[in-house]
Amino acid sequence: MHHLERWEQLGAAILGRKQLPHAGGVDNYRPDDWVRLSRSLEEHRGIPIALSLLSDEQRSAMPPALLERWKDAHITYTLQHLRQQQVLADCYAAFDKLGVDALALKGAWLSICGYAEPGLRPMRDLDLLVRGKENAVLVFDHLRSNGYRTLKPFQKHDWWLENSHQLPALVDPSESVLVEVHHRVFHGNGPDMSDEDRFWASAFKHKVIGQEVVFPGLEWTAVHILAHSFRDHKLNNGPLVVTDLSILFGHEDFQLERYQELVEHYALEKEAMLAFGLLSRVESKANDAEINAAWTMMFSSNRELRALRDRERFTQYSWGELLGQVVPSPSRLTSQYGVPKGFLSKARGYASHFNRLLRQRSTEVGTKVEPRTAAACEIFENLMSD
Repeated sequence: MHHLERWEQLGAAILGRKQLPHAGGVDNYRPDDWVRLSRSLEEHRGIPIALSLLSDEQRSAMPPALLERWKDAHITYTLQHLRQQQVLADCYAAFDKLGVDALALKGAWLSICGYAEPGLRPMRDLDLLVRGKENAVLVFDHLRSNGYRTLKPFQKHDWWLENSHQLPALVDPSESVLVEVHHRVFHGNGPDMSDEDRFWASAFKHKVIGQEVVFPGLEWTAVHILAHSFRDHKLNNGPLVVTDLSILFGHEDFQLERYQELVEHYALEKEAMLAFGLLSRVESKANDAEINAAWTMMFSSNRELRALRDRERFTQYSWGELLGQVVPSPSRLTSQYGVPKGFLSKARGYASHFNRLLRQRSTEVGTKVEPRTAAACEIFENLMSD
């Protein structure tokens, strides 16, 4: 049986509205429990929504200095979101001129159309899905010619279109907002929402700073969040998925039957079962150990979970696949990393690649993974693979 530590219980009580198991309630939690919870929520952008969900009892029991830090974080995220809204509106003005269909995904949907106020749902970036690979390239190149730049050197689109669901991340001219142009919704090469006409037909418009922005339908967004957090990222993007899904499921227009049909269509039944368990829904068949393991994973550091995932992935590679990861082909070096053609350029490119690989892998090898985190991941993987 996997049990939650005290600070994790506190986090689950706030974000999942669960009952605290200890007699004496919130007064039984020490300042260190609040500090550990705050450290996790800060990494995963969960402070603003946690602040808004605090009960009067929880707010009174929280260390005053920490409460003030949470309030400051909420203000900071709100100001950041205002800039993100402006960039989103600017992008859609460009889409209108280019005549392309595009949808604002995930965080943009939730922060603007779901949460009570935008600052409660911070975004790392703007995820914009463009219909058709050719149009995705058109949008990407248009943004680059208008002051947006890639974070890393870039030359060719081909590698990204064939091996990723998106093109390289862009930063806006103010150097403050990241924008990702997607040509697929899901990671991998399986069936995708973007291939379905009914997905695009579900779209609705909402004005953002006077500009019409287009968002996908409610149930499609819920399934996307489910796949993104549970399947694609294996819960390494934190506990916001719990409040995200709670907001979507609680929406007055949410249709449970349509959602369940999409869950089955994209083979996400186990992910949906666990999500219902985290939200204490009666439909869930997940047991307490599986639910607690998911909470532990969501509260764990991203570096810790990434180290575990990469170690497992490397043990599954064949020698040929492992060699391909360590020594990329010249064409991949050019397409993915933007290395120009020519012997000297290639030599410098390989030197840069090996330096980057060494820094990244040495960090992962040196990352301490708590045994209980590894145990939680094992429970999660067993559930998903059964």
